[in-house]
Amino acid sequence: MPFLLLTASAIMPALLLFWYFWAKDKNPEPRGALLKTFFGGVLICFPVVFVVHGLEGYWAGAEGMWPKAFTKAFFGAGIPEESFKLLVLLTVVWRNAAFDEKIDGMIYGVTASLGFATLENVLYVSTGGLGTAVMRAVTAVPCHAFLGVIMGAFLTKAKFGPKEQALGFIATGLVAAIVLHGLYDMFLFTQSGWAVCALVVLAVMVRWGRTMFLRERDAQLTQVTATTAQVVVAMASADGVVSAASVRAQSVRTTVAPPPARSWGARFKIFFGGVGLTACSLVAVALVAVAFDGKTEMLGIIILGFMTFVPGAISFWLFRAGLRAPMLTPMSQPA
Repeated sequence: MPFLLLTASAIMPALLLFWYFWAKDKNPEPRGALLKTFFGGVLICFPVVFVVHGLEGYWAGAEGMWPKAFTKAFFGAGIPEESFKLLVLLTVVWRNAAFDEKIDGMIYGVTASLGFATLENVLYVSTGGLGTAVMRAVTAVPCHAFLGVIMGAFLTKAKFGPKEQALGFIATGLVAAIVLHGLYDMFLFTQSGWAVCALVVLAVMVRWGRTMFLRERDAQLTQVTATTAQVVVAMASADGVVSAASVRAQSVRTTVAPPPARSWGARFKIFFGGVGLTACSLVAVALVAVAFDGKTEMLGIIILGFMTFVPGAISFWLFRAGLRAPMLTPMSQPA
C-alpha cells in the first residue's frame, strides 16, 4: 500500500505538467515521438546514477558548506542530468521529421525532462515519504520541466537558425540549464537558511522558460491565423472578390496582437483541477490497497470509491475545461 500510494504521488505531478504544455501546442506532436522522448528521459536515470557515483569523490572530500554544496550540486546533479537530457534530444528528436515548428523544441524538452523527473521522483519519494512527494511536486518537478523548456528553446534556435551558429546555441542551452540547475541544488544542499534562495532560482527559470514558451505559442497562433487569412484570400480570388476578402484577411492578421491570455477563471480551474486530481489519485490507490488487504468490508470500499470518483471526475472536468477555455484577446483596432 505505501509503495503504490507514494508512486502515484510521484507520477501525477509530472503527468499534469506534461498535459498542460501539450495542450498549449496547437499542432500536437505525434504520440510515438513524444513517447520515445519521454521514455528516453526515463532511461537516462540509470546512466546518470552510474556517472554520479563515479563523480561522488568530488564532493565527498570537499570541506566547508559552500565547496561541498557547490561540487555536489554541479557534479552530482546539474552537469550529468542536463547533459544526458540533451543527449536524448539530439538522438531522438533532432532529426525527427515532426520537429518542424519552433515550439516543438520546447515541447520535446519538457517531455524528456519530465520523463527523467518521473523516475527520479519515484526513487526519492520511495525513501522520503509523502512529505517529500508534496515538496517535490511544487519544486523539483516544475524545476525539471522549465529547464527542459529553456534547453528546448535553444535547441530550436540551433535547428531553425543559421547552421554555423547551431553548435553555439546547443552549447548555450546546455550551459544555461546546468547553471540554473546547479544553483538551485547548491542552495538546497547548504541545508541552511540559504536554501530559500533556491526558490528565487526556481522563479527565475519559470519566468524565463514561460516567457520563451508563450512567445513561440503566440507566434504559432499568429501563423495559424495568417494561414487562415491566406486561404480566405485564395477562395475569394476564385470568386472574384479579392479586394474585400483581402481587407478582411488583413483585419484578421492585425487583431492577433497583442497575444491572447488565459482568463483567471481558466487558471482557477487548472490549478484546483490539478490539485484535486492528484489528491483523488492518492485516495484511489489507497482504496485499491485496502481492498487487497481484505480487512475492510467490500460495501464500505465501494461507497468510499464512489465518493472518490465523484470529486475525481469533477477535478478532471475542471482541469480539462481550464485548458480548453477560449483565450481572451484584448480589443485592437484594424490597421
